[in-house]
Amino acid sequence: MVKQQRNTLQQGEFPLPRYVRETLNKHNIPLPSSLGDGTGVRLLALQAHNYPDIDMPFLLNQLTGWLKAHTKLPSWAAQEDIIYPPHLSMEQCSSEQTALYKANLLEELSGSHATSSSTHFVDLTGGFGVDFSFIARNFAHATYVEQQEQLCKVAQHNFKVLGLSHVEVANTDSTEYLHQMQPANVIFLDPARRNEQGGARLY
Repeated sequence: MVKQQRNTLQQGEFPLPRYVRETLNKHNIPLPSSLGDGTGVRLLALQAHNYPDIDMPFLLNQLTGWLKAHTKLPSWAAQEDIIYPPHLSMEQCSSEQTALYKANLLEELSGSHATSSSTHFVDLTGGFGVDFSFIARNFAHATYVEQQEQLCKVAQHNFKVLGLSHVEVANTDSTEYLHQMQPANVIFLDPARRNEQGGARLY
């Protein structure tokens, strides 16, 4: 069974993402004290014109993603090398608690054979990779499928940070992958519920 990480971490126990910390230190930018309510992030955004060599949208995205992860993905927020995705992917991804529930439910449904050396799990709607990262631990081999190249790069980086050495990332359309994939014990789908602008529901 995939065990829940301790959820008693206080905000001070979450290390600032490495990229954010190193960038701020390099440019001698003080970390705003009012990060929690979003004011600090907005203050940094207003300073963007002073630092043309900083990818400020990416920096701000890492900060907001990390702040969101404090409550949504505490074990990920505690990893300083995690890279966070664009806002919509962060909003739509499962919480850690939900991902753990799915992982444990699939383990029960799969039975004792889930830990066999021949088991294979495929997630056809990879996204940020939260569900995948928890479920994959119950299988000998796991494949993450996602059509967005940038999300694949983020996921591949994060899986290494999380110690998932038995996984494969496939940057392709899920339908195309399904037509040529090898047999799998479990195929998982949890498609995006809103379009890329975060507007109308897709289903």
